[in-house]
Amino acid sequence: MKQIPNYNSLLRPPAGKTERRLTMQDVATRDQCSVKSVRRAIELGLLEATRIGPSGRSIRITEAAYARYHALCATRA
Repeated sequence: MKQIPNYNSLLRPPAGKTERRLTMQDVATRDQCSVKSVRRAIELGLLEATRIGPSGRSIRITEAAYARYHALCATRA
């Protein structure tokens, strides 16, 4: 299983320049698929995700990562 980097190990965006982060449910709703399909895309490395929170259990996807994933899926179809 591919390791997802911990949020604390990544650089934070500059103050006032926060990028909206999506949940796996948000991505699944946008793509009209299941959360399990989103989780598979993350595990395969197709969709870049970040773990957040003290336990690192919450997973978030940036808008930019979602756009790259969506472009990749469009070219594969």
